[in-house]
Amino acid sequence: MTRPGLTLSPRLLGGVIAACLAFTGAGFAKAQSPVVTKILDQGSNATRINIVLFSEGYTASELITKFPTDAAGLLDALLGARPYSDYRSFFNAYTIAVPSNQSGSDHYTPSVALKETYFNSTYDSYGIQRLVTIPPNDRDGSYANGRGKIDTLLMNHVPDYDLVMLVVNNDAYGGSGGPTLITSTNSASAEIAIHESGHTFANLGDEYSDPYPGFPDIEKPNTTRQIIRNLIKWNTWILPTTPVPTQHQR
Repeated sequence: MTRPGLTLSPRLLGGVIAACLAFTGAGFAKAQSPVVTKILDQGSNATRINIVLFSEGYTASELITKFPTDAAGLLDALLGARPYSDYRSFFNAYTIAVPSNQSGSDHYTPSVALKETYFNSTYDSYGIQRLVTIPPNDRDGSYANGRGKIDTLLMNHVPDYDLVMLVVNNDAYGGSGGPTLITSTNSASAEIAIHESGHTFANLGDEYSDPYPGFPDIEKPNTTRQIIRNLIKWNTWILPTTPVPTQHQR
């Protein structure tokens, strides 16, 4: 390969080719800029609830062939469920597509299978197989390796966000709530997203009777340890025939 006044030796040519392949292969995901797309436009962001869906564990090609369908399906399922469906016109939605070097997410059970993904998501968080999280977590305490990346992208592209969802390209059942709603692409992903949005968007608590990390039945808009009927925040809506405390089931 020559240009006027420039000759590359075979050894140097091989180095150039290797560098190019490294950039377009393993290094491509880190070099490519995020692609921001408004997929639901119901008005000005200032007067709407703004949902942002991030890609996780999608390779560059999957961002074109798979992520748009996955994100649109989750959004339709979420906004098709009550009470969201009653206020669908109040929502805007964006996708922020960033490529990962490999498809999927980390797993530690039943065997260890680690993937190189943009937000470093992992199943088996805190000893729970289906709990999917990103750093900082029990596998990686660095905010910069997970949540920090999301916060930076939000500030740069959709600073007026209200609900953040991370779509993990893995068909194993899993997800979590918290600052970012995380859901896999399992067939039940819609139910995961709807449930976890209660935590992420409305700060609601679960009512599990067994201990677990996350959202215990403490003072939340929908949970309380108060057992004196007249002092319960939603006492007005408790039927006189309902025992207090009320036994609940998972």
